Amino acid sequence: MSDSVADPTGPDLPRELVELLSEWHSRGQLAHLLELFTEPALEEWHHALLGQDALRDREPREASGLTVRDAVVPHAAPPTAHRPSALRRRIVAAIEVMTRLRLSAPHAPLVAAIDHALPLPAAAEHDAIRCGSRLPASRAHHRSEPIAELDRSIDSALPFLLLRPLHRVGFLDTVEVGCRVADHAKLVLAFATALAYKVLPAPERGWRRAPGIVAAAAAVAGLADPVDEKAIVALAEAATTLMSPCMAVLARSLAAGHDAARPWLVVASEGEPLLVDPEGLFPVCWGRELVTIVALGEDVEVVMTELAARPVALSDRGGVLDRNLAVVAGAALAALAQALWRDREPTSPILALRRLGDLPAHVRRRGRTIEVRLPVGPRRADLERSRCLGDVPTPWGRVIVS
Repeated sequence: MSDSVADPTGPDLPRELVELLSEWHSRGQLAHLLELFTEPALEEWHHALLGQDALRDREPREASGLTVRDAVVPHAAPPTAHRPSALRRRIVAAIEVMTRLRLSAPHAPLVAAIDHALPLPAAAEHDAIRCGSRLPASRAHHRSEPIAELDRSIDSALPFLLLRPLHRVGFLDTVEVGCRVADHAKLVLAFATALAYKVLPAPERGWRRAPGIVAAAAAVAGLADPVDEKAIVALAEAATTLMSPCMAVLARSLAAGHDAARPWLVVASEGEPLLVDPEGLFPVCWGRELVTIVALGEDVEVVMTELAARPVALSDRGGVLDRNLAVVAGAALAALAQALWRDREPTSPILALRRLGDLPAHVRRRGRTIEVRLPVGPRRADLERSRCLGDVPTPWGRVIVS
């Protein structure tokens, strides 16, 4: 008997995208998070929200006594030649108007009103071609695919333990919407696999993964057979677009939890500045404008060197995926270490990596649920006591670690 991997793409993308953007807006974070998006990510998210593909079969709905055009007028602004600024304004205006009019998804009259109030400067020719042709080209991937049953023991449960802290800050929700915006179902499973590779033992000679490592990474994605390496390479190629919204959410959350009485730590790692919260050594983001170098840099370098030794894709030109997943894994490891040991000693991501990296588990998939059972012992007891176990919804299924 086999089951299917649920397709994370589909006709409800605008609705789910609106829900996520509306949540950011309700927290007063939408404009700030959009500032952290790369331009390709802004293009993709704007296209998914307000492009013609998003408006198919949408019926206009208006609040009593207030037309869509009336609601958009307060957002009107003089034309700008800076396309990223225009994209951000249009996304913010759309979400604010939809919130005011209680619309669950965009429709043609809304887009027409935004086009009138906030005209969008023309894209460069290569961008126009990319945005105009990408979606139809990948529709062939929109289907559920049968997968083999999963019921196996793995050498390391550590990748599963990263999921809870990442879910708590909204990172996994953003990954799910980002993969749907990218219009490629397989990116979700590739992401789960790549995240696992970032904390599993490093491949031999920098490229050859032991069978046990491959099996563990596949299990994290709920698969008996590993994701094709080509899918991970495709994830790496899409990283500039996919990762910046996810990294924005992570950085915003970590910044909100920072003790304002303590200075940030900025260190040179892998030849670039890296912003770190010194309490727990949480890596926050790679910085383009960070200039202050302070203490503790050597400890951070140990962490990032350990994670850099675990490449996730055989081909990752520019290293965007690998560098970002190092920060993601480092932040999740730091949260895990703090939850477990902050009352007894100074913590850092390296503690979780070394103390929990060889914690085995038995993994079984039942439909869309992935059950992960840890062996009885002191480490499991500590994890349970620190509330690091339990149920985590992920883009690729429900994960229960016990």
